[in-house]
Amino acid sequence: MQTIKQQIFCGREFTGEEILLIQEIVGTCNGISRRELAHTVCELLEWKRPNDRLKARECSDFLELLESKGALILPEKKRKVKPAPKRLSLRCH
Repeated sequence: MQTIKQQIFCGREFTGEEILLIQEIVGTCNGISRRELAHTVCELLEWKRPNDRLKARECSDFLELLESKGALILPEKKRKVKPAPKRLSLRCH
C-alpha cells in the first residue's frame, strides 16, 4: 500500500493523518458500498458544503484518486440492474 503524506483535492488539503484514517476506514469497513464509504469519510472528516451537506460526490472521486495512486483498494463498483419491464395483461370481458 502506497503512503501519501499530503494531498490537495477540490481545494481541500488532506493531511497524512487524514489519509491514514481514510485507509483505515476503507480497510475495515468490508461489505459496504463505495457510496457508503464516501459518506462515512465525509462525516468523520467533516467535509461539507456551505449548506452543511456532505461532499459525498467529491469524496467518491477522491477515494478513486487514492486508489489510482495505490493508497487503498476500493470495493468493486456495484452494477445497477434495471428492472424488467412489467407486462400488462389485457383481458376483455
